[in-house]
Amino acid sequence: MTSAADFRPGKPGIRKNPLQLTFTPTAQLWISHPGERALYGKGRPSYWAGNGTLPRVNQYKGFATVFYDIAPEHPVDFTHLYLPTMEFYLCRVQGPWVFAQEGDAYCAVYCSAGLTAQRSANAEREFIAPGRRCVWLVRAAQTDEFPSFAAFITAMLAAPLERWTPSGLPAALRTRYTECCAAAGTNAFR
Repeated sequence: MTSAADFRPGKPGIRKNPLQLTFTPTAQLWISHPGERALYGKGRPSYWAGNGTLPRVNQYKGFATVFYDIAPEHPVDFTHLYLPTMEFYLCRVQGPWVFAQEGDAYCAVYCSAGLTAQRSANAEREFIAPGRRCVWLVRAAQTDEFPSFAAFITAMLAAPLERWTPSGLPAALRTRYTECCAAAGTNAFR
């Protein structure tokens, strides 16, 4: 997982992707705010290339937070996750969570606005989160931390989330780093 922490949040990002998680050349994911609504438009930023509004990103090891606060005048009122499910060994969607496994690596992606899997031209690869303000959580892990994909999913779903309002940011979800599923015997978001 790579990220650009606090890289121009709130500004347009023509070809900027401040967070990406790559398992293989084709099994990868990123989160963005489309610069335009046209799927095959010519705008810069476009639907997939760049961000209409750059988020505030923070990362610590295999855990990242992505905060979006999109201006009311921007024509696109959603963010989205690119995760081509057909490129991963296993994928599971559960409410606002998407889980994926490729080889001995796992990922969990959560969005405070909820997620809707697309059924259009981007079926099996795009998940849309409605609204202008949301928080995405991304956790990457491997089998040395969690013995199985099922154990990883259980730990992520059991990790407590609480509402908070940090100065200058929208009401968001925060993960308590020090608490997690006791059965996992580890801090899931370390």
